[in-house]
Amino acid sequence: VAEAGGGAGRGGSLYRMDRLAEREAAPEAGHRGAPAPAPLAELLQLGGPCALGDSVDVLWNPVLPEQVASLHRGTVRLWSLSHAAAASSASESGAAPSPREEGSFGCGRWDPHHAHALALACESDLLTLDTRSMKSAVAVADAHEQPVRGLDYNPNKPNTLLSSGDDYHVKVWDLRKPLTPVLSLLAHAHWVTSATYNRFHDQLLLSCGTDSQVKLWRG
Repeated sequence: VAEAGGGAGRGGSLYRMDRLAEREAAPEAGHRGAPAPAPLAELLQLGGPCALGDSVDVLWNPVLPEQVASLHRGTVRLWSLSHAAAASSASESGAAPSPREEGSFGCGRWDPHHAHALALACESDLLTLDTRSMKSAVAVADAHEQPVRGLDYNPNKPNTLLSSGDDYHVKVWDLRKPLTPVLSLLAHAHWVTSATYNRFHDQLLLSCGTDSQVKLWRG
């Protein structure tokens, strides 16, 4: 389990979840006989102390499980994990600054189809980072009229990215032709904080916003 630290002194931590096999084998009816929840065991912390509110997220690479990215307001850092019998460790393998001089990263998402592609939102801009070189591969300036709040990749179609933002919109992008979105929905009456694909039926989208609405879309 990866966690981004919101307080001062913590940039991100990795934890081990114990006794999962016991819980999965426990009776389902009322969870009778299920083992008591076990505390998470912290394996390591990513980097040193950071300023209050600087840490945004920790993103686990779904293709390369020994790689995580820690997202901060002004930079994104790449970490390589190693696990030994006695302890686990993380070494920083790359970093990239925010493309905007006064802009902040707001969210990110690993590409499930490409091991070295990480999508990021910086204010109203979208970009994909090639983590082998830590250089931008695709950049979409002002993809939304206001800051982008959420990103998600289509689980079945490569190069298809979903974004949501404070401009009340949900947009679908073909990263091979990113000049204009494939689909743009005026989805909510206020900020759209998240939009995600259904993992089994990718024509279904779920969005939620600060208008207290959760909506299901067929895209």
